[in-house]
Amino acid sequence: MRVKATALVLYYPAALIIAAISTLIAALIPSYYALIPEFILSMLFIYVLARLRKGLGIGYSYIAVITLIVLISYASIFLIRPGLILNKALIEMRQSVVRGFLYVIIYLFVSLLPDSVTDLVGTLPIFIFVTAIAVLELRLRYYLLAGVLTGVVGIGVSTVVLSLMYNRVIVTYGLSAMTMGLMGVVLTSSLINTVRGPTRPMHALNFLIILYTIYGSLWLLIPIPPVLVIDGVGINRLGHFISMLAGVIIAIFIT
Repeated sequence: MRVKATALVLYYPAALIIAAISTLIAALIPSYYALIPEFILSMLFIYVLARLRKGLGIGYSYIAVITLIVLISYASIFLIRPGLILNKALIEMRQSVVRGFLYVIIYLFVSLLPDSVTDLVGTLPIFIFVTAIAVLELRLRYYLLAGVLTGVVGIGVSTVVLSLMYNRVIVTYGLSAMTMGLMGVVLTSSLINTVRGPTRPMHALNFLIILYTIYGSLWLLIPIPPVLVIDGVGINRLGHFISMLAGVIIAIFIT
């Protein structure tokens, strides 16, 4: 994947500015009022990708996938309820193991989406920023594979562990698991590419950017306590940690 220096000179500042404004909006404006500004900024990022795609060495398919993730994430907060699917799976398992297992699989994939405005607005700035670096480090198939696989592993394992810990079914979901997984993949991929790949300065810069992002997100990643409750919203830190760890491991094999 060839990347032109002139495209990077425009891309890095644009991505950083969009991520910074998006983070400020998420922090200062109530979630429901932040929905539209966050959507506009997401579309602005996608527009930047489209304009610089040749210089960044990516195709329209990559841009289409990112656009689809953003659109589905917005649709999910009004249409999809992962918790209902998991409860349906538990009911079906008493009648048919096959149908119950099918619902569990559906739940694992649906659980990668946000189910509340707070979840979406809080996670989208980090997701966009990590994706901005990921397009420079990962091919589309690896971006999708890593995002989905790390999210499913993080949510699946943490759901089982938390349910056993609290002796009741703990439903976990959200875009954050996929985001933390991608963070782990990009961190490891950029480090490996810095050591042995071409355009080492770019990979080194990507590594430092993601490393700083992880530092700023440590409160979301430290799995003690496994669930952090803030203003009535539970944050599955155990799932985040597992997703990121899975991302680090996956990156070793795909880079």
